[in-house]
Amino acid sequence: MAFVISDLGSRTSNRPGRLSKSENLFVGTEDEQGSDWAIVLAGGSGERMRASISNWMGTYKPKQFCAFVGTRTMLDHTWDRALQLVGSDRIVTVAVTEHRCYFEQMGRRVPGTLIFQPEKIGTAAAVYLALAYILALDHRANIILMPSDHFIYPESRFVELAEQSLATARRYPQQIVLLGAEATWANSDYGWIESHLSITEHSGEDPVSTLMQVDGFIEKPRMSEATRLFCQGALWSTMIVAARAKSLWIQAQVQQPEFFACLLQIRRLLSQARLGKFSMQALDKALKQIFLRMPILDFSRDLLQGCSNQCLVLPMTALAWDDWGRPERILRCIEQYGLDPNSRTISRTTNHCH
Repeated sequence: MAFVISDLGSRTSNRPGRLSKSENLFVGTEDEQGSDWAIVLAGGSGERMRASISNWMGTYKPKQFCAFVGTRTMLDHTWDRALQLVGSDRIVTVAVTEHRCYFEQMGRRVPGTLIFQPEKIGTAAAVYLALAYILALDHRANIILMPSDHFIYPESRFVELAEQSLATARRYPQQIVLLGAEATWANSDYGWIESHLSITEHSGEDPVSTLMQVDGFIEKPRMSEATRLFCQGALWSTMIVAARAKSLWIQAQVQQPEFFACLLQIRRLLSQARLGKFSMQALDKALKQIFLRMPILDFSRDLLQGCSNQCLVLPMTALAWDDWGRPERILRCIEQYGLDPNSRTISRTTNHCH
């Protein structure tokens, strides 16, 4: 089944996680229009981490399901941050069918709605499948997009900045607000954001946040280009985005008409399913047929880059951020911030990489 409504409960519950099929596919929010929602992306395979995870754990699982520090997985950390921003019933997690077993083994309840993509065809499909689901419930929704494989420290500072980004998206509904990480070195693995024109938001006379107008995005530049960007104070792209859901929907219509035609079919299916015109099995079958025809697109490259003039970036100051896509980054952060590695995941005798 593509859609699973999780058995919601206490965040501190020790009962095993359970995936339940539900006749009530759509949790009702029609009388609460314009709410904040979180989309959690959890479909990555983390191939660059495969060898290290297999060596550390004796077996492989995607990094978002690993607890590298403490006892919580990276996905657990992401859900906990999302729960501080939106209600538990307004978290939509997008995964892939091949990872279903990991969710069943997690040992905690999955908050909100869990969607399994019929096919893994790029980040744009994952983002817009969640958007179609949310817009079927709340056509004035605001969303924050959160990948599930990020190291963020401290969490309280991130929540503060994420709340500012959502507030900005509500204030400027035509704008797309990105959270940009302050670069600490010339990294050619990351995407970068070039920006200008500081816009200081105020609450009364006190400054609240500084926003920058995005000039453009540079994905995985050569080292010489990364060095230039670092020296000029460009920010790392995190793909953490706050926006009015409808604004992102319109961008797909304007920039990717073939992709958008598929999205319209998905949204129509969801609306009909909501009225009881489709069984879960029929919905899954129809979604799979649409995904087979859907163009493979990257959300950052194929959507955000095309509307950079509508993008603002909020620098994540006083915050450590990293995309734990390589083992040396995990080990560096553990050492730098004095974190306690999970001895069941990372051997304490592992040599730290610098």
